[in-house]
Amino acid sequence: FDALQGLTYAALGDGIDLAEARHALQQGLHIHNGDPRLHLFIARLDARAESYTDALEELAKANRLVEDKMHSTVTFTLKGKSTNKPPLQIQHSEVNLENLHSEIQIETQRVRAAAGIKLRPEFMMRSRQGEPGRHALFELTAPSRLEFPNPWGTLSLQITPIHLSAGRLVLEGNPDELPFGTVEDGTGERDISAEGVALGVGYKHRNWQLDLGVTPVNFARSEVVGGLSCKFTFRDIALILEASRRAVEESVLSFAGVTDPGTGQVWGAVVKQGGALTLRHDGRGTRSYAVLDYNYLTGKDVKQNHSLTAHLGIRWELRNSISTHLETGIAASAMAFERNLSEFSYGHGGYFSPQRFVHFGLPINWQGSFQAMTWRLDLEPGVTWFQLDEAPYYPLSSSEIFDPAARYKSRESLGLGVDGVLELSYALTPQISFGSRAELHTGDDHREICAGAYLRFALKGGGGVNQSREP
Repeated sequence: FDALQGLTYAALGDGIDLAEARHALQQGLHIHNGDPRLHLFIARLDARAESYTDALEELAKANRLVEDKMHSTVTFTLKGKSTNKPPLQIQHSEVNLENLHSEIQIETQRVRAAAGIKLRPEFMMRSRQGEPGRHALFELTAPSRLEFPNPWGTLSLQITPIHLSAGRLVLEGNPDELPFGTVEDGTGERDISAEGVALGVGYKHRNWQLDLGVTPVNFARSEVVGGLSCKFTFRDIALILEASRRAVEESVLSFAGVTDPGTGQVWGAVVKQGGALTLRHDGRGTRSYAVLDYNYLTGKDVKQNHSLTAHLGIRWELRNSISTHLETGIAASAMAFERNLSEFSYGHGGYFSPQRFVHFGLPINWQGSFQAMTWRLDLEPGVTWFQLDEAPYYPLSSSEIFDPAARYKSRESLGLGVDGVLELSYALTPQISFGSRAELHTGDDHREICAGAYLRFALKGGGGVNQSREP
């Protein structure tokens, strides 16, 4: 039994495949016939796989078995029949059955809440330092998602009001001032900002996930975005394939697009389209992964670009129990873009695009729970080196219009940094929970802070499964 219990915890922690663990538990029922705990374990695996109907059926079986045992114990005691068990052992058995019965009831409430229609409103803030009007960014978002679980998966609808601001762009006409759009040596001030509402729809079924939407309408330029991913498992190895088209949300220029003060034309609104392959191995006490990601980047009057990214890592468990999990490891990343399009003149995209980028980190992950509260802390101190090649002011223009010698200088950086994420959540009831999230990302000359809060409402309970005792 202890081995089956450990198998369940490993599957819930993504250590092994859910289907494989469920099959092992079903085989265990032939040995431990009538053990309600195994039905409870199977129900938890079904709930994790979002098979809520199956989970409720398993919980109903567990509930009937426990009530039968409790009824037999009470009848047995009232009749005063002889027993080989001492009175204290009988009392201890009754207490265990009552605790198990209560645990099944709580799990049933949790699954019914998960199986119902859910509303998930959030509020997020992101702030990044940088030159006002260019690399600086302040973002407010308020996404609200409505989820409709069903026997074939989960349908979701999302609406997201977004406000972006890069601050006030001031052009003073200095000879050393970098151009903005097509304006060089110009003077003037303007607010670089954008507001709009993004729309999206998604569908998830077991290991398949699909989403489709549009970047915020009312932006200077709106784009269709979406993605499809699938996961294949082979015992303790998982392969994840993904194809996507996403907005590059690094600046107002790259995300929303900006009107050129010199020509009045819109440029920017960069999207990246490509695919990613993730290979993951979950062993006993260790996890390793490898990711390869390719993207083709293009935007309105932005020079096309290509990027290739690779991630490698290994994690070791330091502690793994029911209420807490602690692990550490080593992580490495490498990235390369064909062109440096990081600037804000016409033809550039306003997104970080180094030609060479390497990062080494020491990730630490701590997550746990206490009563109705859960938490997760991710911390990764590390060192980063990158190099940006020199780039023309106007990569789309011919030398007949603009001076080809006007170029941004190359740049190289080496520095220490830290990435951190803290999440806290509290379940007020099985139907209502709230939480908060904070992020910090720092580097040699980079600092970004994110913070947010969310609520989770189960508007309607899941489909009913009769849990009353059969006559």
